Amino acid sequence: MSNSNQHEPIKTNPVKIEMVMDLVCSWCPIGYMNMKLAIEQLKIEVDFQFLPFELNPTMAAEGELISHYFKREMGWSQNKLDDYQAGLVRTANEAGVIIDFANRTHYYNTHKAHLIMRWTHNFNLQTHFYEHLIKAYFEQGLDINKETVLLDIIEKIGLNRQAGKEALSSGVLKQTLNQKKLAYKAFNISRIPTFILDTKAVISGSLSVLGMVEALEEYLQKSIKPKLETTHIL
Repeated sequence: MSNSNQHEPIKTNPVKIEMVMDLVCSWCPIGYMNMKLAIEQLKIEVDFQFLPFELNPTMAAEGELISHYFKREMGWSQNKLDDYQAGLVRTANEAGVIIDFANRTHYYNTHKAHLIMRWTHNFNLQTHFYEHLIKAYFEQGLDINKETVLLDIIEKIGLNRQAGKEALSSGVLKQTLNQKKLAYKAFNISRIPTFILDTKAVISGSLSVLGMVEALEEYLQKSIKPKLETTHIL
């Protein structure tokens, strides 16, 4: 790593970072990886959590072809979609994320995946679950609405398969997930990923690593003031 990327450790209390995201959102793993690197460069302590944002809560169990989705929702031609996906793949590669559209052909309903991800929080394994899911869905194109796929992932991170299966039918877990959706309501979030900092400020979008570093530094400088109004850092 070059000296230009070196930062002196910033002395501060741990920053609570809540990432509002969906598990089929292409820009979310990019934003996640860039934020992760920014945190490492700044050498700050964080309490990192995820908040569920379901882009397509009514999507059918079998999902929908991505090409059909963009044609239906955006009116895009196949050529326009191809150009968009090519640029997306390049940006993802820069962030260390593999998106393989030869395998990843569908969008899926993510409600079950969000339930399991919330359950993994009980074991402090949310980030491990998400990183495994990124590979399973974005690289391998697996159907993350299928219980077997989700249970395979939790086994890989050391959790009990049967316990995960029981969690999917837990009314308490579903209630907790709904409560987490309310956590960002006051911020009027319309795009993901969005990162909420200490419930005071937000960083919107999948910024580059440098952009994330600068946004975090800006927040940390402002946070030493006695009062801080809600801030949107674009």
